[in-house]
Amino acid sequence: MLNKLKNKYIFRKAMLLFAKMLSLLNMIIPKNERQMLFYDSARTFLDDNTEALYTYLINHGYEKKYKMICCVPNQKKESPFANYKPVGAIRGILAFMTSKYVFFSFGDFRIKPARNQVVVNQWHGMPVKKIGKYTKDPKYLEERLDNFTYLLASSEMYKPIMAKAFGCDLDKVKVLGATRIDYFFSKKNTLNSFNIIRKDYNKLVIWMPTFRNSIDDRFHDGGEDNETLLPIFYTYDSLKMLDEYLNKKNILMVIKIHPMAKFKKGIYKRIKIITNDEITSQGVRLYEFIKEFDALITDYSSIYNEFIILNRYMAFTIDDQENYLKSRGFIFDDINEMLPGPKISNVKEFYSMLNDIQNDVDLYREHRKRVKKLVNKYDRNHCERLVDFLGL
Repeated sequence: MLNKLKNKYIFRKAMLLFAKMLSLLNMIIPKNERQMLFYDSARTFLDDNTEALYTYLINHGYEKKYKMICCVPNQKKESPFANYKPVGAIRGILAFMTSKYVFFSFGDFRIKPARNQVVVNQWHGMPVKKIGKYTKDPKYLEERLDNFTYLLASSEMYKPIMAKAFGCDLDKVKVLGATRIDYFFSKKNTLNSFNIIRKDYNKLVIWMPTFRNSIDDRFHDGGEDNETLLPIFYTYDSLKMLDEYLNKKNILMVIKIHPMAKFKKGIYKRIKIITNDEITSQGVRLYEFIKEFDALITDYSSIYNEFIILNRYMAFTIDDQENYLKSRGFIFDDINEMLPGPKISNVKEFYSMLNDIQNDVDLYREHRKRVKKLVNKYDRNHCERLVDFLGL
């Protein structure tokens, strides 16, 4: 075990040294004013905010003006959204060092941008739980995380939070919002792709829990594993009872699994369990999908910071909040003040919340308005705003 940790430490130090060398090289290599790089280190195809911006630019004819390169090192299949031929990590590094513009939402090359280069970190959600330099992880504390020209935030409140998380100057953080939010206003009906007919149900509810223990075993946040690996409903018997209740009320609940989460599937009447891959395989973006639902259930996921723009009912499971606070921890001192909906600690409260959804009882409208003003400066046109800011 000690040797394994030592080898991991040596490898990380070697990679950081290599990144420093590439950063020095990047300073002297000329940049192509008409070249853009779109980089995605976490997905198997271009996705999230990076895909949203790329698609916007393609739809508005920018490929006629710019050479647009996509680097997706983990891509194993054709993108369901855009036609491009991805390059791997090595060609991606070369593209980084020759491109005037670089965009990413997950990870980075650890290469410092040149003065005549514009590197935009769009990130993938305004944090509720601790990230980056808020954490105790030596990897984030020791490394330089500000390998960008600009870092995007959704509001003035989040500017200093994002600056601290990434260890960057405040003036690098620009309040422009997240480009993927534009998909909330797509007129495309995406439910048909999943055999969901809206008129067949009284209400459509989406449950999006964040991960506790990640599939790669890097993160162990909150409580111990339970039988279902879900909050509140720890056994399959309790989940079956929930399914019967939903069937009685004619509510469809879609449980959307976090990409980092472990989970076990089952067959139910009114519960539909779905993954990111299953959504995107239908040519549907996540935000095109979740815009269809009447209510959101989540916990400490940043999804609610964006779903709140739709001004719909939301609720929060907090049964492991104390354990989560001790492990991962939260950005905010009073996390519950930032959660504008009922806080669910047990099965009884969960059923009560579903009953409120069924009967259109919403006691948190004013709370949502207050939080929305704190976490979002803009509602729409995020792609256009970013493009205008950069002067493309």
